[in-house]
Amino acid sequence: LLSEFRRRTARWTLEHQQVAVTASERNLQRVRGVTAIVAVINTVFVLWLVSSLWSQHGESEVTQWKLGLLVTHLIMGLGFGTLAWLTRMVQFVPNSWFGRALPLLVMVLGLCGVTAFAAIGQWVTPSITPFVIGVLACSLSIFLRPLSAAWLFAGAYLLFAYAMGITQVDPQSLLFNRLNGLAAVGMAWVLSFLLWRNFTTISLQKEQLDKANTELQNKQRELLRLTRLDGLTGLYNRSTFVELSRQELARAQRQSSNTTILLLDLDFFKRVNDTWGHPAGDAVLKNV
Repeated sequence: LLSEFRRRTARWTLEHQQVAVTASERNLQRVRGVTAIVAVINTVFVLWLVSSLWSQHGESEVTQWKLGLLVTHLIMGLGFGTLAWLTRMVQFVPNSWFGRALPLLVMVLGLCGVTAFAAIGQWVTPSITPFVIGVLACSLSIFLRPLSAAWLFAGAYLLFAYAMGITQVDPQSLLFNRLNGLAAVGMAWVLSFLLWRNFTTISLQKEQLDKANTELQNKQRELLRLTRLDGLTGLYNRSTFVELSRQELARAQRQSSNTTILLLDLDFFKRVNDTWGHPAGDAVLKNV
C-alpha cells in the first residue's frame, strides 16, 4: 500500500506540473467572475444593513450584529472590488508569481470573510452556517493543488477556532461549533481535491486528444498527397491528371475559350535504362 501510494503520488505530482499553466489561466478567468459577483453581493448587503441600522433605534445585540456584518461586508466589498478592477485593468501572466498568488489571495479574503460572518453571528445564534457554506463555496471556486488547499483550509480552521473562542461564551456550543467547523473544512478539502483531480484528468485528456487530432490531420494530408502525386517525381499522378484535365476542358467549354495540352517525351530515354539501369533512369526523370 505504501509503495502504491508513493507511485500514485509521484504520478499525480507530474500531472499537476503538466497542467499548472492551464490551471493558472483558468483561475484568472474564474477570479474575474468571482470577484465581481462577490463585490456586487457585498454592496447589496451594505446598502441593506445601512438602511436597517438607520431605521433601528436603541442598543441591542441585534444592532451589534448588524454593525459587525456591515463592517465585514464593507471590507470584503472593497477588497473584492479592488481585485475585480485589477483583473480587468492589468494583464497578468498566468504562470507568473502574481498570477499564481492572485487566486490564493481571493481564497484567503473569502475564507476570512466567512469566518468573520460566523463569529459575528454568535452574538445572535450559535449556528455556523455561513462558515460551512462559505468554505464549501470557496473550495469549488478556484482550482487548487491538494497540498496548497490543505494548508489554506488548515489556516482557515485555526482562524475559525480562534474567532469562535472570542464571540461564543458557552463551552458546549463552542466545542460543537469547532467540531462542525473541522468537519466543514475537511469536506471542503475533499471537494477541492476532487475538483482538482477532475480538472487535471480532463485537461490531460484534452491535450492528448488535441495531439491525436493533429497527428490525424497530418496523416490525412500525407495520405491525400500520396493519392494525388507520383511517388518518384512528385508530379500529379494519372488519376489526378485526368481529373484536372476534365476540369480544364469543362472550363474552356463554359467560357468558349481555347485550351492547350502539352505532351513531352524524352528522346532516347530507353537507352538510359538499357545502359545504366532503371535507377539511373529514375534519376533522370526526377532531374527533368
